[in-house]
Amino acid sequence: MQQHSHGLHRSCFKLSELSGENASMFDGSDFYCLPDISFLSKPETEKILREIGFGYRAKYIVSAMRDVQEKGGIEWLGSLRDVNLAEARKELSQLAGVGPKVASCVCLMSLDKHEAVPIDTHIHQVAIKHYSRSKKSLTPALHNELEAFFQKIHGQFAGWAQAYLFYSNSKKTDK
Repeated sequence: MQQHSHGLHRSCFKLSELSGENASMFDGSDFYCLPDISFLSKPETEKILREIGFGYRAKYIVSAMRDVQEKGGIEWLGSLRDVNLAEARKELSQLAGVGPKVASCVCLMSLDKHEAVPIDTHIHQVAIKHYSRSKKSLTPALHNELEAFFQKIHGQFAGWAQAYLFYSNSKKTDK
């Protein structure tokens, strides 16, 4: 699990370097801004994304960014801060390749929806192991049930509690 995350982190760093816009330097390393939506929505960007390690995700990234542009770009995304979590997730889920987990990640990390709980198979396993939750398949309905469960336990910052649980659990499985 951790190797998969490290690979995506490397790909994101490579992607940000493509923008060429230096954001800052920390501990002797340069950090760059991510490319804008216009770059990410170009058809030729899919090939670049595949080459830097995004694999099958490349076509979804390009398609989703094209959808975002058609809906109004950054302004549209920003407007999702003004709607409730369910509405924001519904809107995001209409983008190509965006399901409940990715929509919840965007809500949590970019739209100030701290109660959004991204549920994937790893968090489902944490819920089974530590909270005696259902072992049934992870469906959209179970995603909603687990999110409500985490919100009940961890309150308005349930999404960040989930992030800690994910990180903590991934460290244990790496050993």
